[in-house]
Amino acid sequence: MRQATKISERLLAYCKVYKVKSISRDIALDFLKTLGIDEYGRDKLDRAYIEYVYHHGILAVSNIAKYLNVSEAEVKDKIEPYLVRRNWIIVAQKGRKLTDEAVKHFFTQTKENSVQTILTELELLP
Repeated sequence: MRQATKISERLLAYCKVYKVKSISRDIALDFLKTLGIDEYGRDKLDRAYIEYVYHHGILAVSNIAKYLNVSEAEVKDKIEPYLVRRNWIIVAQKGRKLTDEAVKHFFTQTKENSVQTILTELELLP
């Protein structure tokens, strides 16, 4: 919730700077793009995490943390909760692996556009 509030406040500031009178879907998408957030709501670390696990299969969190150059705590507390909530990774005792849904979304030709879902979750769209 704190992140949604922070992003909403930044969106309002963005609109003020660019003199936007009403927030449309396109404005919200342009804003998210400036933050480095893709159409699935993933930031740079999320994308790197998913790519790394895809290419290496099941991985220990320590390997993922080293690859991303962050602490294991940051992986567990900041990166993985979103990926788990979106059903893109499975966190198991043996390691982390991508779900079939993640493989379908990011590594096949058919990509479902989930921008609407993300913006609705952030309460930026009705």
